[in-house]
Amino acid sequence: MREFPIDLRGVVVDGLPYSAWQILEHMRIAQRSMLDYALQHLIDTTVRSPKQLRWPRDYWVRQQTPRGNESCEHSVRSILQDRTDFEALINKATDDGLVTPSGPRNRKTLLRLALQIADHNSYHIGQLVIIRRLLGSWKR
Repeated sequence: MREFPIDLRGVVVDGLPYSAWQILEHMRIAQRSMLDYALQHLIDTTVRSPKQLRWPRDYWVRQQTPRGNESCEHSVRSILQDRTDFEALINKATDDGLVTPSGPRNRKTLLRLALQIADHNSYHIGQLVIIRRLLGSWKR
């Protein structure tokens, strides 16, 4: 987000539902939710999630404009830290620990969550690139 112009981060391009800021926050919230799920259901079942999020309401912020550059920087730092924390879980896991399902309906694994995070974030990073291009701020 460092190169995404501050004054454009809250702009909703005509025809699109979200601003770049809302997408960035969605990435942060969703990735944190997946990390919390892994910690609670796959790593330590005594850990309780701070809050059960409801889809889609709790995964998207309504505020389309960040409260200054620090809000965006905080979101980026949080995304990077949570990714690092998730990578640590992967690195500590045994082969069986990566693929053993647990949690509600016994269907998620640590590997599945890692792939879901990678897929989810890459999709939204692509959206951020497109928004930047549509706003005319992409360097050729």
